[in-house]
Amino acid sequence: VDAYKRALERDPSYTRAAYALSVLYVFELNKPLEAIALLEPIAAKEKKPFESLFVLARAYFMAGQNERAVAVYDRIIADTTNAQYRSDAERNRALVQSSR
Repeated sequence: VDAYKRALERDPSYTRAAYALSVLYVFELNKPLEAIALLEPIAAKEKKPFESLFVLARAYFMAGQNERAVAVYDRIIADTTNAQYRSDAERNRALVQSSR
């Protein structure tokens, strides 16, 4: 965590460090709000950041922001040409919708 934070202090636009840190926040440290803060700028800036979008949707879901999670999955479904990404996003969107 500290290494990624230092990298981002040196270069706030270093999206790979932001992504890696957000993965730790979501999947290891249970800090979805911190991950959201890192991932939203990536989602806004990059054209097709699908890996980041999947983590962002998961962070929204963990934070109880189900509508936002569904919207991110909808974006993936609409924008991807990757059949596996589309299938995963559709499955995850259905899981989020069923948990309401």
